[in-house]
Amino acid sequence: MARYSPADPFARLAEPGQVVTEWPTLETADPVEPSTDGLLDMAEA
Repeated sequence: MARYSPADPFARLAEPGQVVTEWPTLETADPVEPSTDGLLDMAEA
């Protein structure tokens, strides 16, 4: 595929200042466990 696509002047490796080395702590889980009744109510709405 790379042989047949046109050259992209913007495709290059990132400069060292553009590379992220630290990430913020993300809250990726919801600590609230929904109840069965609550889920049923949402499904029926």
